Amino acid sequence: MAKVAHREPSIFAITLVLVLSALAGCQQDAAREVEDVAGAPPASAVIQVFEPGLPAGSVSKPGYVEVTTYYGTDREPGDLSPSMPAVTQAANRYSGRRAKLGELRFGEAKVSIPFIHQIGELEERFLRRDDPTASVVLLNVNERARADWVGELRRQLQASNASAALIYVHGYNVDFREAARRCAQLAYDLQFSGVPMFFSWPSRGITTAYPVDEATVEWSTPHLAEFLRTAIVESDVQNVFIIAHSMGARATSRALEALTRTNPSMMARIRAVIFAAPDIDADVFQAEILPAFSAATRVTLYASNEDDAIKASTFLHDYPRAGGVGVATPNVISIDASNVDTSFIGHSYYGDSKIVIKDIAELMRGLAPDARSGIQRYGSIWRFKDAAP
Repeated sequence: MAKVAHREPSIFAITLVLVLSALAGCQQDAAREVEDVAGAPPASAVIQVFEPGLPAGSVSKPGYVEVTTYYGTDREPGDLSPSMPAVTQAANRYSGRRAKLGELRFGEAKVSIPFIHQIGELEERFLRRDDPTASVVLLNVNERARADWVGELRRQLQASNASAALIYVHGYNVDFREAARRCAQLAYDLQFSGVPMFFSWPSRGITTAYPVDEATVEWSTPHLAEFLRTAIVESDVQNVFIIAHSMGARATSRALEALTRTNPSMMARIRAVIFAAPDIDADVFQAEILPAFSAATRVTLYASNEDDAIKASTFLHDYPRAGGVGVATPNVISIDASNVDTSFIGHSYYGDSKIVIKDIAELMRGLAPDARSGIQRYGSIWRFKDAAP
């Protein structure tokens, strides 16, 4: 992927940056037959950490599957009223403000995946947005004491027989509700039979708050590091997969950089770190962050020079973002997703595109890039073979 040329911005680009709207969106029963998004690679090519299936703790309900996700957050609690419906209470459980003193809270968020769900969709029917048989709904949120939360994680990991966890970190303009919905959808579509988790930092969840979110994601970095240590070390999970999107890649990369120095044994449990459309300075990412990772840490970066949100961020910062140009080093597998078309913004392809979800699933099953079905080598990087969504 060539670097974005410096040129005078078009009216469209100026408008895009001023309103920051292009950055928006950084946001069947248990026995049903699921499309095999991971394909059928040769057994010899796969390090089988987990058997494909429903996320651990999933429960079949009439018309939908209830997926339990385990969260950590440094958000301030929201204002709730006992008269609110349960779904409304869940959606407003945490605000877009920072918790006092960076206090971490832990809990479980249950999310519905309707039987009508299609891979790569985050269904939300306008007139049925709270109907779990029609939409992906955050059903309820149960906050737990840290020790109880870790105990429940341990029970779920033992019950899943996989000792595997998927940890998702969202990007800019994402509220708690959207983070929970995306985490559940990803785990379900990836057929991840381990335990799905997410860290929700206090993004304001509004398009005009980009500068506020930039400051807050930096503030959240040590709290994310603490969450990762708690989620990985205290639960004793052995196989961890991390997906960090957009601005969330900044906190994730810095947290992992610090943990590489202070807790290398924990880092050895991380099987893959996936940076999806990272909104992070490409030079900083390549010169400062990647060299800090152990050579044993498998890092994959998905980038696209057709990502309008990354284009807007590049214009705003005057330097390329890693999510637009990728990086070409021995320490990272860089995959060009420029020909993957999912929306007019093209920023959430990691969760919206079947072909990208399929590649992530194969990656998580241990396949090397040259053994995966949807990508091919292109010089020092990899590229998707076609533009099918």
